[in-house]
Amino acid sequence: MADDRVNGLAEVSFSVIIPCFNCEDTIRATINSILMQDYYRVEVICINDCSTDCTLQILNEYREKIVLLNNLQNEGQFLARNKGVYIAKNDFILFVDSDDLLVENTFSRLNEFINSLSDDFDFAVFGYKTHCSNQKFYPHKTDVLRAMLTKKNFPCVVWNKIYRLEFLKTVLQEIQNAYCIFAEDLFFNVFLCNRTDKIVYINECLYEYNDTKGISTSVYRRTFSELEKTYNSAVFAYNSIVHDVKNNNPKYKHFLPAFRIMFFKRIYNFIFSHTKYLDLKKMSNFTLPKKNLCLMLLHKEILLKQKIKHFLRGSV
Repeated sequence: MADDRVNGLAEVSFSVIIPCFNCEDTIRATINSILMQDYYRVEVICINDCSTDCTLQILNEYREKIVLLNNLQNEGQFLARNKGVYIAKNDFILFVDSDDLLVENTFSRLNEFINSLSDDFDFAVFGYKTHCSNQKFYPHKTDVLRAMLTKKNFPCVVWNKIYRLEFLKTVLQEIQNAYCIFAEDLFFNVFLCNRTDKIVYINECLYEYNDTKGISTSVYRRTFSELEKTYNSAVFAYNSIVHDVKNNNPKYKHFLPAFRIMFFKRIYNFIFSHTKYLDLKKMSNFTLPKKNLCLMLLHKEILLKQKIKHFLRGSV
């Protein structure tokens, strides 16, 4: 923690990491919501993940105020965020999506909270509000790992938290080469929770989530190869989470059957939500056995238990 003091408070420093992919319509507002804060000990790290629109051009306008990385190939949000962590220099990490905003005075309020604590923590959970509906969601003290493994609507996101940089770098060394494009926030946070119980809660809304058309809500036309890639990533995430819980937090093993059902429904709902964007006549382009899996997932009359069994053939 920094030694600088203002009004008797030690000023901690923050690094904000933003993965950017084809976000020309929103990225200016996102960056401005950070740069216009009333706190100076902040660095902004943007990772351009091979955008094909004007995102890079816009990011270049901020070159004197941000740290900019350009990926040579599209790697997804998980690896983009990890790259940002590796070069971050400050005490705490915040992850911000490229279509969301930080609310006014976020860093000064975080600084006051951190100074009020007598004990160390590895990450803190804070509240958020939605852009369109203006609803506010406050965190409550809970067993975060259990909630992530069993509660369908529990927010497993990374953007309503601050993470201590030293802790984050230590954990990421174990999963630095992981390629995860499905349930990446869940995968990330389960690994963290398996390695710490030093979690605190901030009863303030500090983040504005874009619940209109954006990264999390958009559905676009996907090819079968993209669908297959997503499926493979889902199996990887599932296997990794189950393996890590069994080896590092075995007291939570009895929650894994509930997690299996919940996770399968995630991948099923994801694939099913894209059916109207798929040309089933081109199914021949899809490799086996993923072709059969896709058809099985899309067929409403097949029992859920049978679907889960099929899904688990590719997992542990």
